[in-house]
Amino acid sequence: MKPICMTVLMSVACASALWLAAPAVAADNNDGGMPLTNRASDTLYELMGVPIVNFRVAAGGITAINRCGIVQRRMEPLMATPLSRSDVTVSSKGGESQILVRGHLVFTACSEDARANNSTTVGLANEWAAHLRTAIGMLGY
Repeated sequence: MKPICMTVLMSVACASALWLAAPAVAADNNDGGMPLTNRASDTLYELMGVPIVNFRVAAGGITAINRCGIVQRRMEPLMATPLSRSDVTVSSKGGESQILVRGHLVFTACSEDARANNSTTVGLANEWAAHLRTAIGMLGY
């Protein structure tokens, strides 16, 4: 192969690799509000193929993408032992509703989430908890 062809091929390969490896970038409106764009897969937490929660907004200064990652990290150690549907509870505190697994905070439905989902924090937390219970029921422990 001629040197020029090899250079072009390597340049294309490097550019493709960088594009594929690049994290999703969410444009921010710089006022600390909701990101303008997100890929659904970046903000959707699933368990056993069941969509549990799709974070649509930032909350408490944490982007929707980062909130999804936090849920993943919180669930990993909890999944190390068998879970049951009754391990999932909802607790309301200070205008927010928390979804707990065995008393450990997994995620929170806040007023921003409720507005984005045309719901209340309690209603949304109960919906997300129901999704989580469904997925846990599929684990087959």
